[in-house]
Amino acid sequence: DWSSDVCSSDLNFFAAYEAHMQTMISMLERVDAYYQADRSITTAATRLFVHKNTLQYRMKRVLASLDIEDFPPFWQEYLLRLLLQRFHTNSKL
Repeated sequence: DWSSDVCSSDLNFFAAYEAHMQTMISMLERVDAYYQADRSITTAATRLFVHKNTLQYRMKRVLASLDIEDFPPFWQEYLLRLLLQRFHTNSKL
């Protein structure tokens, strides 16, 4: 029946969207921890209870997922801080 197909399709879309949003939130939380630790990978990793190499890898994945890994460091940080500002603003609503 077409209604169950539509509902199933909508549910799949929302499940994928929710998974994507959870991934983005997790990534921004890592970036936030990094900046809260004054850009110290070691301190941020300790606060997140992960190995520093794991955090370095995840930070590289953040840059890659945003397609900014080839940007100069200044622009990477600028864009990440803009995202964090937006994240903090939206999470307070």
